Amino acid sequence: MTVGEHGGVGRRRVPALLLVVFLAASACGDSHDGQVTSDCAAEPGPTAMSCGDADVQAALDLAVDGDTVKVPSGTCTWTKTVTTGSLLFPGYAGKAVTVCGAGIGNTTIRDDVPSTDGNGTLFAIVTQEGKPFRLTGFTFATSPALIGAGQKFSAVVAVNGSSKAVRVDHNDFATDTVSGRGILTSGFLYGVIDHNHFAPGVTQALTIFHETWDGHDGGNGSWAAPLALGSEKAIFLEDNDIESGLVTDAFDGARFVVRHNTIATALIPVQNHGIEGATRSGLSLEVYDNQVSLQAQESLMYLRGGTGVFFNNTITGAGDAGSLGSLLNFRSLDINGYGACDGAGHYDLNDVTDDATTPGGAGDGVFEAGTHAGVQMIETVSDPATLTAGAAWTPNQWVGYSLRNVTKDWGSEIATNTATTITTKPSVHIGDGRVPPHEWDPGDQFEVRRVEACIDQIGRGPGVLLTGYNPPDGTGVTPLGWPGESSEPLYSWNNTINGTAQNGMSPASSVIRENRDYFVGQMRPGYTPYEYPHPLTQSSP
Repeated sequence: MTVGEHGGVGRRRVPALLLVVFLAASACGDSHDGQVTSDCAAEPGPTAMSCGDADVQAALDLAVDGDTVKVPSGTCTWTKTVTTGSLLFPGYAGKAVTVCGAGIGNTTIRDDVPSTDGNGTLFAIVTQEGKPFRLTGFTFATSPALIGAGQKFSAVVAVNGSSKAVRVDHNDFATDTVSGRGILTSGFLYGVIDHNHFAPGVTQALTIFHETWDGHDGGNGSWAAPLALGSEKAIFLEDNDIESGLVTDAFDGARFVVRHNTIATALIPVQNHGIEGATRSGLSLEVYDNQVSLQAQESLMYLRGGTGVFFNNTITGAGDAGSLGSLLNFRSLDINGYGACDGAGHYDLNDVTDDATTPGGAGDGVFEAGTHAGVQMIETVSDPATLTAGAAWTPNQWVGYSLRNVTKDWGSEIATNTATTITTKPSVHIGDGRVPPHEWDPGDQFEVRRVEACIDQIGRGPGVLLTGYNPPDGTGVTPLGWPGESSEPLYSWNNTINGTAQNGMSPASSVIRENRDYFVGQMRPGYTPYEYPHPLTQSSP
């Protein structure tokens, strides 16, 4: 069947990023020979008249469940986002289809979709529960006309929705940095991304959101559902050749697995976001059996929340890397939508073991208090803010505590103290208007507090269900109080750097504690990896 017309599609927007934008058809002005040479050629379903965006959109619109949409060989420039599926709030409507090019190097799609507010997705897919989706057999490149434009925050391929059988495989993401990420997944998806190549121009191979897990927004559903390490309940990045800037970034309760890949990146490859804005941290990751080549001084990971496992990774070229990477908790240093994690946070496990001799009496969580007696202090990159008080403290007795400027409403972990001064750890966002600067003026009131655990920090797992968004995306999150997050430590074992065993991890916050929140050189008790190869990779075409 050959088609040449197409109709309309719905739209869906992922929080803080992109997603599906309905755009009208455009013509393809590039070379195409119209041949379908891949293994999909004999499968039932429509064949696009060319690899142009209008013709591919037309074929997708005509397809029904069970169809394979064949895209013939050729080189085509897309100036419009091609879409399939739509949002039916609070659910999704999609088709059980395979979209199949003529193979890497045969069907080449060049990105010339303009950026709108940093977006500009090339291929946007919405999926539905119970309906598998597959995308295979393409080379994605960037149009020369787009190179030099502002980098898009979107992705070449964006898959949203609720399907539990998504597969993106045997594609070459050969785009320039202006095209942004390679693949972005969002919604409540499970699936596998396998046997793809991600070129150095791709900013991130994969960005994962699980913001609507179990029908809840903002990642709250994922953070209230049982941890499922070693199961199919994740997005898998498997058997890929990855040269992109980053391999992963993750948000909103994301659950993902990185395994059996060949990785050679210029930056720290495995990263996730913590609870640093209006929504939740990534929840879980499993990283194992990868061959990783790193630049000097770089490390394998840079993690800001959640839990997981790292094992059997062979790393080379990391130079003087003294560990697998850093474990961070930005809220220990800055205020954001959930407030600072400084012993007074509404959603943290705060230490209230202060006794009757402390300011305010026993049980209020204030271990010391007073007034800044020094000159004005403004934090800079090279000069952290230092409090001066008329006290007689033991040197470094407050290390591991947090200092709050009550007057200016900011807090940060304490780095050092002398008999009369306290110096805090610097903000990670110095000069960023989104967070209060670390400053002291004479007469500012201070408190010394301590926190036992921060919401969504490294080494924590699911707790009670929260609802809502903090400003600026909403009016607040309920219920207030520590959500009872379970202890789910991060584990690393059997990893090597340049042939030498290396399982160490480097915490940047005193609230992230070895042998409580993470374990070095130990297998996770009871853990078994999910079946390999992933069962979805055995599907055909």
